[in-house]
Amino acid sequence: MARIKRRLASEVLDRLEGFTDGGAVHLPERVGAKQLLDLVCEVCDEDLEFYDAADQLVWGLARRCGYPVSDPLEPKGHAKDFLAEFGVENVPQWYAQRGIPEKAFPTLFTYSAFCARDPKFLRCVIVIPPHAMDKADTLAPYVIRALRFCLADHDPSDPTLFTI
Repeated sequence: MARIKRRLASEVLDRLEGFTDGGAVHLPERVGAKQLLDLVCEVCDEDLEFYDAADQLVWGLARRCGYPVSDPLEPKGHAKDFLAEFGVENVPQWYAQRGIPEKAFPTLFTYSAFCARDPKFLRCVIVIPPHAMDKADTLAPYVIRALRFCLADHDPSDPTLFTI
């Protein structure tokens, strides 16, 4: 299992934070959102997963856990078994456990997401609004948050964090 390249990730984080001024990130114009995303995914390896559609994250994790989820809407089967492991009955409840309000679920497919893993194997979900994917400057705060999460230990009692 490939883990984060810690020294390189720390350098990327330091550089990104160096372009931060008053909460806004101002990267050079030559840096595109796709290049920034590719860089952070390469540096973090399996400690950071990117999902174009945030509503698919739950099924990506289910498959990673060995659940052959082919039709998540199947009333009985692997999808329900995976959700039951987390003590929930449906997908909006699973996302609510991650700190994403159930009322946000109907539009979640329009968002992207990171699933970040820290050194103790705790995971968090970072939802990225559609407009943030347009420019590196708007994506950078989410990348910074993901890098910080991947590099630091977190409190396992935080109810929004989870392991698989």
